[in-house]
Amino acid sequence: LMPSELEDKAQPIDITELGKIKDLVMVFPVAEVDYVPFKIELEDEALKDELVDMQLEQLKAKPDEFGGDLLDTFEIEKSDGKSTLLAAVLQPQYEGSLPPQTPKSFELSARCYDFAPNTITVWKELGSFVFAITKGEQLIYAQKLPSSDFTPDSILEIKLAVTQLNFQGLAVAPKKLILWGNDV
Repeated sequence: LMPSELEDKAQPIDITELGKIKDLVMVFPVAEVDYVPFKIELEDEALKDELVDMQLEQLKAKPDEFGGDLLDTFEIEKSDGKSTLLAAVLQPQYEGSLPPQTPKSFELSARCYDFAPNTITVWKELGSFVFAITKGEQLIYAQKLPSSDFTPDSILEIKLAVTQLNFQGLAVAPKKLILWGNDV
């Protein structure tokens, strides 16, 4: 389903009923997460966490060590001793509210969608335009656009993100741009 179709099917839920949900998953919006893709040489899997920390520190994207567990890492691809990873760093000033019941797990909204391979997908999330870039079938990057309207500057922002990913050696080659919803 596309986000616009989900809105039609969404049903309000009584918050007092949340305690009865066994597999509650908390989903963080794109705007609350910094997506940091990068390549590392990974010969020893045991060193992965240390190498990720070093890379994030070098990029000035490392979360505060006293802020709790604000980081998750996903492998995008692996070849010739190098791994392309996507680090998702929850912004410490997260302004959303947590549900009254402890979630079984947490997920990133951009990872909840089934994006087409090698595309840029744009949609509106919580009143803001966001976009996601896939490399093959894997999500490699997502970002909130600075304007609440989809403008020519939005296209420039997306092009800048693609250029930056390619400068980092991540070799993204989107084949098309997909616009979800009626707001675009």
